[in-house]
Amino acid sequence: MSSKEEEEGGANVIEATLEKTFEDLGRSVARYPLAFIGFSLALTTIFSLGTLALKDESRPDKQWVPEGSPALFHADYVSETWPSEQRFDLWIATCADIDGEPDPNCNLFTARHMQALFAVHNEIMDVVVDGDTIASEQSGDYPDADFSQYSGDWTFEGGQNQDLAGIRVERQWMAEPPAMHECDGGGGCCFESLRRTCDCTQTADQCVSDDPIPEYGSTCFKFGPFCAHQNILDVFAPSVAMFAPTAAYADHVANLTDAMVLEDINSWNNVHLQKHGCYDMDGTIPLADGGEPYAHHCVCDETSEHDGGVIGYCSQETCEAGLGSAPSVVADSFKKRIWMAGCSSCNCESWDAAHPNASVSPSTLPSCRASPAPAL
Repeated sequence: MSSKEEEEGGANVIEATLEKTFEDLGRSVARYPLAFIGFSLALTTIFSLGTLALKDESRPDKQWVPEGSPALFHADYVSETWPSEQRFDLWIATCADIDGEPDPNCNLFTARHMQALFAVHNEIMDVVVDGDTIASEQSGDYPDADFSQYSGDWTFEGGQNQDLAGIRVERQWMAEPPAMHECDGGGGCCFESLRRTCDCTQTADQCVSDDPIPEYGSTCFKFGPFCAHQNILDVFAPSVAMFAPTAAYADHVANLTDAMVLEDINSWNNVHLQKHGCYDMDGTIPLADGGEPYAHHCVCDETSEHDGGVIGYCSQETCEAGLGSAPSVVADSFKKRIWMAGCSSCNCESWDAAHPNASVSPSTLPSCRASPAPAL
């Protein structure tokens, strides 16, 4: 017998065995259907018992990172050392699709798109969460727990004034002007809490604070007293950008032109938060032209003597020397003067206290260049 015939014979034996086995199985099922149905149900039930202990796992680090990985150890250490229930979310704005397809000529750097983004941003900032309702519902589910800390109304930025990052500007009549302020004729002045200026042109009757605004709790994650959020709308910020969210400069955004959008974006390195210089938080630095000091502006001065012989404000040491290192009275967790060192150098030659736009020429404030200062 040839090898080919032997292979065919072996294959026929296997095929015949399988056919007989399944034929016998089929006959048995036909003869005892209830027994086979019961056995199948019992076997399925036994193997399904494991689903009772099944837990859903949606954490990416548990699904995709190998057990024992150093990354898991580091993540556990961070979560245990700095526990937090807050998280960061990113939202990417794009141009509207055309007939279901991306716009090939999409350009977000236009006034129309910036104004639309501004409207969406303000809708989010204006959301008010009813904390009293939440606390009441949670107290019903967990009667032994205290949820009073969640009572009241909550917004993203919180505070008393959603249009000025939670800061309520108050005015106080002062018969004697405060230090570093004086009025011609020796009269009093109206002291304003945000810029910390004293207006000698107002009378005691005119010096009135704004009406009280309802208190809101803040839901945002904070870096110091400020919410940790940022978007392209920040390039349109006014000179009090550290304290003013986008809602505070609605007029500027409403009057944007395409040319102004490009001007503001291209001038971003000259805008408040990106400047290199000494930020006067409380209004402690006399102006070079003899004007009264005021809070919330960047100072670039390399010649003035202050705080017992310190020269200029062109480094962290000179900026925060003496009075500059004292706690701020207008912003918790900050000093009266803060060194702003985007590139660890002092370079304020294009700084302007007013918000730059297409119609404003470069500032005439003195330039200030010094050796690199230590990074904060």
